[in-house]
Formats: sequence, C-alpha cells, structure tokens
Amino acid sequence: MCASRLCQGTLISHSRTLVGGRDLLYCGRLIRIWLGRLDDDELHLEHSLGYYFTPLSLLAAPGSSMIRIILLDLDDVLNTLAPCVLNAVGCPVAPDHYGGYPGEFGYAVQDVANHMLGSKYTRDSFWLKISQHTWATVPKSDFCDWLIEASRLKVGEENVYIATKPTNEPLCAAGKMEWIRECCPPWLHRQFFITPCKHLLARTDALLIDDHPENIRQFRSRGGHAILVPRPWNALNECDPKTHINVSLTEHFDDDPYDRGTKV
Repeated sequence: MCASRLCQGTLISHSRTLVGGRDLLYCGRLIRIWLGRLDDDELHLEHSLGYYFTPLSLLAAPGSSMIRIILLDLDDVLNTLAPCVLNAVGCPVAPDHYGGYPGEFGYAVQDVANHMLGSKYTRDSFWLKISQHTWATVPKSDFCDWLIEASRLKVGEENVYIATKPTNEPLCAAGKMEWIRECCPPWLHRQFFITPCKHLLARTDALLIDDHPENIRQFRSRGGHAILVPRPWNALNECDPKTHINVSLTEHFDDDPYDRGTKV
C-alpha cells in the first residue's frame, strides 16, 4: 500500500476505545499496521508505537447514520437480572422469567421486594444484599447468544462492546466481570465498559441496546443511536424483546453499506 494513499487517513492515538482497534477496513481489505512517521512521502512504520491508521471513510461524519459500534447492555438485556435478584432475596419469582414482575414499580426492584415480602429495603440496602456470586451467575436472557452473534455480524467482533452500570458495591463489578468471562464468547472477554455514565460513550456511529429509557434518551441526546429493549418497566413491555430488537436492527442497518452480515 503506497504512502500517498495512507496519507488520506486519520491518525487515531493510543486509546482503542470505540474505534475497534485491531483490524480496520481499508479499501475493502482488513489490515493491521502500526504507524510511525512520514518523511518526504516515505512511510516509516514503527511497530512499538501502537498507533492505528484508519481511512476517513470509517469515521462517522457529523449527522452520519452509518453504525460502526454496538454497545450491549448487560443487566436485563444479556441477562435476567431483575427477577434473579428478587429471587435471591426470597421473592416468589423465577430467576429467569419476567412474568411475575409488577411493572407499576418501574425498575425500583427494592420496592418490588418490599411489596412482595413486606420488607423495608432502601435502594442501597437492597443492592448491598446481592452477593458477588449472584452477580456472576445471573441467568442469560433467552436471546443473549443470538444478540451477540447478530451484533458481530453487523459490525465485526472487534466493534462489539458490553456497557454495564455497577452499583456502589465493588463486588458487583467483580461479579459482572466473572459473568462476562463465563457467559460470553472469548473475543468479548476484554471488550466491556463498567460505568454509570453510558451516555459518555455516545457518538454518531455508535448504537446502544439497553432496557432503560433514560439511558436511551441520554445516549441519543449526544448524537448516538439506540434501541430500547422491551421489559416490564418501559413502554414496550407488551412487545417480544427478540422480535423488537431484530426489527430495530434491520431498520438501523438497512441502508448501511458497512453492514458485514445478512439480516438476522
């Protein structure tokens, strides 16, 4: 590849965050290079620098609708956290089924527990009750594996990330990392964000798939794309989650020439 063609690209420095980082598409081919310096049109590659070079065509322009990155929520999207933690504190609900969840309480699971058990949990005391083992062993949702694979087909495995919000208890984050290691394919084990600020990951070429309306609103307000996953606490509670996600993915990628897979 000639230096003059490489000069048409844009330098992305150390952080691989939301860039993909490993194999980048250039002129229809996947390449991996390290960028050094450019002197008199001669390109000197220095592999130790760890910089990536990607063409301008892969960076979303303002207002672009082409999606390069998919961010998957963990709790109540890839897994069934809400019924699982209610089950863990003694509520009469199955750990992997939302049928017994009273939607009128929203996502205030401590209020659901208090309603069912006559307990007096606060938000903090409820989540403090949840052990690292519980966080690590939450059942997968029935569409977890399908959604991960569908996302991989859309943008490539190097551009799929998990974005999950922790509680204030450090064991929560540790349990989430265990869950990712045990329940996700190996290529996804180091591609995650544990943060209460998912909206800071928003960009014009990123798609968030999440069950919380406020996360969706904040992500979109910063220019990102988002799909709301139907759950009892949101307005789509009567929809089938997998069907809704599938239709929404098709709508988002229908006109995107960078879609790497078939419609799923």
